[in-house]
Amino acid sequence: MALGWQVWRQNHRSIWLIVGIISFCSLANQIVPERMRLVESYRELLNTVNGMLMALSLLFIFGIFNYTETRPGKEWTGFPYRLFVLPVSTLLLVALPICLGVTSIVVAYWLWAKLVFTHAELSATWWFPLVLGTFMVLYQTVLWSLAGFRVIRIVVLGLLGPIFVFIGVLPFAAKDTTGAFWISEKFLSAILVGIAVAAFLTAWASVARQRGRKRTKGAVG
Repeated sequence: MALGWQVWRQNHRSIWLIVGIISFCSLANQIVPERMRLVESYRELLNTVNGMLMALSLLFIFGIFNYTETRPGKEWTGFPYRLFVLPVSTLLLVALPICLGVTSIVVAYWLWAKLVFTHAELSATWWFPLVLGTFMVLYQTVLWSLAGFRVIRIVVLGLLGPIFVFIGVLPFAAKDTTGAFWISEKFLSAILVGIAVAAFLTAWASVARQRGRKRTKGAVG
């Protein structure tokens, strides 16, 4: 609970901004006359603006869950070392920000789908939330596991972004391809769940190792 409150306290402005963006777009969606939606140019303009604002809100969420701190005097930006002194398990320290991040990104997607893109412009299935949730787990794992390798971390995250965009649209290509089970939502969903679990375990092991080093240094000191 205290860790969740800390996330809110440090990022409450960004959180309110996200709420404001979604609320504004939802209200605008309600007052746009239906006859305007029948005009293709207006409809495309509205979808483009909403899509850009949605992307912006999702980026803000990833920024909120950039759950890292810089260690003074060292080229190291990773899991907050100050949390290692808390009387809680490493599993909880890792699981809480990951669960909060996944929940936030999934809830945000559903809010956009249900409140803004109300004319089926956005897929209301579980596929895109799964892609976003998996990327959130990988995102935090990379941040923590490659804490001492800032350039490599930037490169990895830069590669993961386009890869997940490609994965996100891949099942829709399967609709026009017969017998392509390997790009079906069912198959790719199983792969994504496996990736998320593996990433979580990697994050847990990495943070546990960092916590162990800190205890060792403290004992030596």
